[in-house]
Amino acid sequence: MTPKLLMYGFSNPVTDAVVPSLRKKGFQVTWFGLDEPGYNAAPDRFVGKFSKFSKTPLPMPNGFGEIHAKCFESIIYFLNICIRPYGRYFEKNLFDMIDEFNIYFNFYAQELSKNKVDAILFSYAPHDADAYVLYLLAKQLGIPTIIFYPGTYFPNKTNYLFDLNDLGDVTLVPKLSKTPVPPLKPGVNQKLERVDYAVNPYIVKQPNKNSVALKRWLKRHPLIWSYGSTLLHGKWTMEEFANAYTSFKRKTTFIRDEKRAMVSTLDLEAPYVYFPLHLQPELVTALYAGRYFDQISAIEQLAHFIPKHWKIVVKEHPYYQSEYQRGEGFYKRLLAIPNVIFIHKNTSSHSLIEHSEFVASITGAAGYEAVCAGKKSLYFGKSVFKSLAGSFTYSDTLTFDDFMKSTFTFDELKETYQPFSQALGDGIFDTFLAAEYGEFNKEKNTENIEYLILELLKYKSLL
Repeated sequence: MTPKLLMYGFSNPVTDAVVPSLRKKGFQVTWFGLDEPGYNAAPDRFVGKFSKFSKTPLPMPNGFGEIHAKCFESIIYFLNICIRPYGRYFEKNLFDMIDEFNIYFNFYAQELSKNKVDAILFSYAPHDADAYVLYLLAKQLGIPTIIFYPGTYFPNKTNYLFDLNDLGDVTLVPKLSKTPVPPLKPGVNQKLERVDYAVNPYIVKQPNKNSVALKRWLKRHPLIWSYGSTLLHGKWTMEEFANAYTSFKRKTTFIRDEKRAMVSTLDLEAPYVYFPLHLQPELVTALYAGRYFDQISAIEQLAHFIPKHWKIVVKEHPYYQSEYQRGEGFYKRLLAIPNVIFIHKNTSSHSLIEHSEFVASITGAAGYEAVCAGKKSLYFGKSVFKSLAGSFTYSDTLTFDDFMKSTFTFDELKETYQPFSQALGDGIFDTFLAAEYGEFNKEKNTENIEYLILELLKYKSLL
């Protein structure tokens, strides 16, 4: 008997054929999809945005009080996800977002109490606010979940997991890779070349190089950016101009404080640890950082972990980081850590890795580049690379001496790379990743995703 599924997402132009195909094969699927520009899918219900839930809120069903209390224990992580759409203008306060949490909870609780499903599948790690609440409910109700985590590190590959806490643990998932990944090469430069976006039609909006450059310039000129966008979009209301003024103030403060905090040169005799910051808002810090979505907390712990005469070289993410999660207090806290150096963002990360004692990060690819270069990597969150030799996850029980005494060879790294790569499934779930993969074929991609779904259902004894 085929299981009854609830599938969240699977509605963008590269995945929207998956649910109809499964239904043709006899699967009972409740389909909750996203409604975005360029999407042509017809799910049973559109979700993902608060406006899809707020018009007719539902009451909490009977018997869900204790489950609500358990889900509410994760409210801090929900708030970190929920505030992203509102962070620019402070449109919602704490209690507005708690109301939003409860509206999502009640809707999905009603749905799951009436519609008994055998598994819930997410086409992308649940980092939309409503998807995260659905995930929390599934865990409390004991409903198996299958989560796809499309990475950008290897073309036509995806991670898959059954629980957000399992990211990177290759012992907990079947090995479903059909095609090999690029072989490991010693050295820090492991980044894959990206192809031109224009080579593939499966993308919602093809970026223009000139428009990208203009956008970066505008973001460094907050007055023009804040008020210009308001005027260009025809939002000529007092509220929008007030929002633009708030945005202008925050951008100006951010640019000033970042510039004051950065140093342009690094001339160190003391050993140092390299800590690259994550772009925020971002999926990995929202879901896989735990309490270290506040990245300064991780740097503070790192400062206590290493010897006092060591330095921590911190670098901002190379893509444009906005004022979001980089408020005035962020830089004050960062520079209050005695051994921190905030290096200019144009400094070569490869050089910083090569001359460091080791690399620390929340979850990022710099840790992967580090172990390929023979440097140890220390993660404060959950990383897809944590199973590789030379990789460690920070805990209160890990001592600096034990960490430094550990060694690994490139041959040992290659041994751990094999099961890591075998646990990367074939398939693309993201339009931008499809555009970067010149050999993308939608029919073949749908087959690959179906294969992963069926095998993962079998692995969980659901098929």
